[in-house]
Amino acid sequence: MRFGVCCDKEKFSTVKNAGYDYVELCIGSLAQITEEQFKELKASLNNFNLKAEAFNGFFPSNMAIVGENRLSDSQIAEYAKKGLSRAAKIG
Repeated sequence: MRFGVCCDKEKFSTVKNAGYDYVELCIGSLAQITEEQFKELKASLNNFNLKAEAFNGFFPSNMAIVGENRLSDSQIAEYAKKGLSRAAKIG
């Protein structure tokens, strides 16, 4: 059996030292960080020999995707494309 944990990059050292097999990252975070931060995240995964095998949190709670004040279809599509593309690039 393999074990993973939901975390951000600041916890990678603790996760690795605790013996987890993989991490689960938040797509919402992937879609909202800068390209430089994304490169740092990928490097950190490599440094700790961790893989992101699962993802959660597709849309953050503060992102309106339904209702009167929702984002436009194109904004939602762009956000989803960025998040999924980055998830694919790291695992």
